[in-house]
Amino acid sequence: MSTILAVLPAVFLPFLLFGGLLVNTGNSTVWLRWLQWISPVKYSYSALSVNQFSGYVVDGQPVGDQYLDEINLGPFSTGENIAFIIAITAIAWVSAYLALLYLTNKGRGKMVNATKRLQEELLGPPDQRFAQPNAAS
Repeated sequence: MSTILAVLPAVFLPFLLFGGLLVNTGNSTVWLRWLQWISPVKYSYSALSVNQFSGYVVDGQPVGDQYLDEINLGPFSTGENIAFIIAITAIAWVSAYLALLYLTNKGRGKMVNATKRLQEELLGPPDQRFAQPNAAS
């Protein structure tokens, strides 16, 4: 548990930094810009910003669209950003499921028929006290 607590900030901090809220992705270094495309924080912040500021007009001036151009969040709409969040979540769930499946079957050999072998291990052979007497005797 302590290892997870030590590693977790190192994993999430780049997502938070390059999500668009703290560091404008247009102002970051070129070799770190790829982090924005795998950050769910970026898509969440972008979806909320586009939803809030797109088409916002004050005294006949399109200030919302100008603001969205300044913060450089990307060309995606609110629906596309939500679709990206769902895709990232699905990939994380499938990856976690496969990792747990691998870890639970690691000590038992092959993954094929793992549930059948587990059932046989748990149930064991039948108890002789409850065995039916042989009808032929």
